[in-house]
Amino acid sequence: MYKYNHLIPQNAAPKGATKIGVYDGNGKKICSIPLGTLAPPQGVKLYSFGLISDTHLCPEAANGATVAARLETALSWFEQQGAAFVAHCGDITNVGFENPKGTYQPAQFAQYQQIRNNHPNLPIYASAGNHESYNANVINYEEEYKTYTGHDIRFTVEHGNDVFIFLGQPTATTLYVDGSVLPVPELAWLETQLNNNKNKRCFVFIHPYMTGDSGDTLDKNPNDLLPVGYVSNVIKNALTNHGKAILFHGHSHFMPSMQELDELTNYTEKNGFPSVHVSSLGWAAYIKDGEYIKDPAEGIGYLVDVYSDCIVINGRDFVRNEPTPLGTLKINVAEGT
Repeated sequence: MYKYNHLIPQNAAPKGATKIGVYDGNGKKICSIPLGTLAPPQGVKLYSFGLISDTHLCPEAANGATVAARLETALSWFEQQGAAFVAHCGDITNVGFENPKGTYQPAQFAQYQQIRNNHPNLPIYASAGNHESYNANVINYEEEYKTYTGHDIRFTVEHGNDVFIFLGQPTATTLYVDGSVLPVPELAWLETQLNNNKNKRCFVFIHPYMTGDSGDTLDKNPNDLLPVGYVSNVIKNALTNHGKAILFHGHSHFMPSMQELDELTNYTEKNGFPSVHVSSLGWAAYIKDGEYIKDPAEGIGYLVDVYSDCIVINGRDFVRNEPTPLGTLKINVAEGT
């Protein structure tokens, strides 16, 4: 029987769970035990929002309809759960996979726009990823992005006493100060937003996989997904000094169980602040025997329940329509004033 040894304090039980089942290698149930520290909070939540990343809509590709349908399924489910809105950590589109980088494909943006229009009562806010910003050199990228998403590549939204900060990538591959994929003006803008909201809980959404040093799992991957954004001192200091800020990012596609191999996957406070990695709704991924494996049969999204003293992130596989293992996290960051 496989024994999992890499639970973290933030791992929690999915909604509706009452006990932990223990099974042998043949799938026979041995016993059940109480949830213990995995028990979710019992208090009244303030609101919920949907959380997704790396949808990679690709109408030209054979699996494009499947990806679009998966996004439709996720948005409908978020609506059923009463989500106030959806936050997207970037890579809406698929430019760079089936199309040359720098080749503008408006059909992908248009497909995203149509899906948004199918859910007029559910706002979707997205941070531009590297696959959007591959278009930066061939079109008026920021204007086109606004046309199809309904917002800029950098903006803030307030909900209740909380502030949501979205910072997209202006270019896909250029490295800036401290090795960040975000240039100085973007970093300064983020720092300003955090400083202006010192007394409020801030949710920050970017796309790059924010590693701490060059020895992390993603950098060892021979099929490395660029760009890996080393944590800029500007971002690190601004988030750490704020005290009530949580960073959300995507890019690697790693499924939550990858926290066994990479401590920065799923959730970490290694860099001095709460950091949540958001897996891919389009196709999740894992590493096996040193190889990066895409699994289109895994499409993961999250419903985030926001409480006054914490948030609970509920991971869900939208292919199997069930909670995803290790995809539920409880993070103790209280709202501000």
